[in-house]
Amino acid sequence: MPLFRRRAGVTTGGSGAANRVPDLLAELVAEPRTLGEELHGRPPRLSIFISSKMAGGVYVTERRRCAETIDGTGMAGAWYWERDANAGPYCSVEVCLRQAAHADGLILILGDQLTDTTRQEYEVARGRGLPTFVFVDQRQTQNAEAQAFVTAARGHSVTKNFANEDELRTHVLAALAEFVTRSWRQNSHEYWQRHRGGAA
Repeated sequence: MPLFRRRAGVTTGGSGAANRVPDLLAELVAEPRTLGEELHGRPPRLSIFISSKMAGGVYVTERRRCAETIDGTGMAGAWYWERDANAGPYCSVEVCLRQAAHADGLILILGDQLTDTTRQEYEVARGRGLPTFVFVDQRQTQNAEAQAFVTAARGHSVTKNFANEDELRTHVLAALAEFVTRSWRQNSHEYWQRHRGGAA
């Protein structure tokens, strides 16, 4: 199955904008960046994109708590629409996809369903090779598509269940700590291999 696929019901401001989404996904994934740009042209802290269903005002508190938790680490900052887009309450798919593509990681809070936009945000982050963290709300009953998504995501993303905001906060902190630790150690090991010729 291709990583990106055209999905029905994508609304981004008209049919022309909706038709643009698959092309934009491919463009963002393929966008060239040099190591120098990655190291020196980015903010000094990690940027973590927060994704979730937004329609009907769901997950307002959870998204804010996630952002507060990430910001509170001092080593990372969150980006989420309500606070950082300087726009109205309705999400622009193109803006969100670009933010997800230029982040350092993505957190997806999954409720009863996976919306078109949240799937696209997740796919563009995956396409850029970013770490992805999926936190599944056990207070909701996930539909068949969401369940299939979680099953597939377990193969390449950190996936955890949560039953309340405190559990979500704990999972966010643990996931970030594990990611930073593993990345640091992997980078050190790769440096040692290059300069010392050590075997894996």
